[in-house]
Amino acid sequence: MRDEDEDPKQPRFSWPPTKLPATELNAPAKPMEAGARHRLSSRSSRLDDDRAFEASEADELAIDDLDWSEPEFVPPEAEDTDPVEAEPREASPHSPVRGLARWIEAFEIAYLGRVSASWDVRARDAGWLADEDGDFCPRCGVTVGEYELDTLSDPATCARCRDKKLAWDRFLRLGAYEGVLAGAIRELKFHAIRAHGERLGALLGERVHAELARLGVERQDAAIVPIPTTPWRRIARGVDHTAIIARAVARESGVPLVRALKRRHRPTQWSVPTSERRRNVAGSFSCRGLVGGLRAKRLVIVVDDVRTTGATMSEACRTLVRGMEAGKAGGAKAKEAISPIMMACTVAVARTRGQGGPGPRG
Repeated sequence: MRDEDEDPKQPRFSWPPTKLPATELNAPAKPMEAGARHRLSSRSSRLDDDRAFEASEADELAIDDLDWSEPEFVPPEAEDTDPVEAEPREASPHSPVRGLARWIEAFEIAYLGRVSASWDVRARDAGWLADEDGDFCPRCGVTVGEYELDTLSDPATCARCRDKKLAWDRFLRLGAYEGVLAGAIRELKFHAIRAHGERLGALLGERVHAELARLGVERQDAAIVPIPTTPWRRIARGVDHTAIIARAVARESGVPLVRALKRRHRPTQWSVPTSERRRNVAGSFSCRGLVGGLRAKRLVIVVDDVRTTGATMSEACRTLVRGMEAGKAGGAKAKEAISPIMMACTVAVARTRGQGGPGPRG
C-alpha cells in the first residue's frame, strides 16, 4: 500500500501547456518597413556581413560586389561583434570556413568531373611563394643560395654557368620543380587541367612585364615564342600545355605571341637517359615563315613548362637564331645591328642528378 504522505505520481505531460514568456525566439514578427528586405542568416559564412547584403535605396546590389575569395576565419567569441566596427582579421590558411569559393569547387569536383582544386587554393594551402631575385641564377636558371651569384656581370652568373656558353642570354622562371608546383605542371601536362596552365602563365607574364621594364624594352619590341609540341603528342595528351602557358604570358604581359617554331616527333625527353637528351632533340625544330618578324625585335622570349638539362631550350633557341641569321642581308655590319636578346622563360626548373635531385618524370 502507498503511504498517504507520499506525493502522487506526476503526469508525464502537463496540460494545458503553460504559456512561455515573450522572448526573442517566440516574439511575434514585427511588420517590415517599406523597402526593407528579408535576409537569411548563417554563422558559417562571411556572406552574413551586413555590408555585403544591405543595399541603399539608390544603389542595387551587384553580383560583382560579393567577395568570391576565401573568407577570413572569425572565432566563436567574436561572432557577436559588430561587423561594421570590427577590425579586419588575417585570413587563416587552415580555416574550417572556406566560403562560397569552396562550395563552388566542391560542386565542380562532385558533379562536373573536377579532379583538382584551383592553383590559388593549392598554393595558399601549401604556403607556396614564387621566387624572388637572388633565388635563382638569372643566366642559367638553377637554384642558388645566398652569396652564390656574381653580381658584377649583367646578368649575374653562378659558378655552374660562369664558364659555359649558353644558347640564351637571360633566364626567367617562377620556381623550382618540386612540391605543389611540380604537381600542378604534371596535372596540366598529363590530365589536361588547363586552368593550372592559364594561372601559372599569368603569374609568369607578370614576371615578364617586370623584366621588360627593367631592360627598358617596349612590349611591341618583344615577342613570345612557345616551344611547340608535335601533333601526335597533342592528340595523345589532349592538350598543348606550352601553348596554354605562352598565351597566358602574352595576355598578361601584353607581348605579342609568334609561333615561329615547328617540331618533329621524337621520343619524349623524360623517356631517354639524361646523357642522350641533347642527341634526342637535335634537329627536331625548324622555323616557320613567321621567324622573319623576329629580326626587328629587341627581345625574343622562348617559353616552356620545365627546364631540366636545358637540351630542348638550347635547341629551340639555336634554331631561332639560325633562322634569323639566314634571312639577314647587308654583310657583317647589318648582322651586328640586328641581334635580339634571347630569353629562356619556364614555369619551373628541375634539379638534375648532378645538382642533388631527380629531374621531372614528365
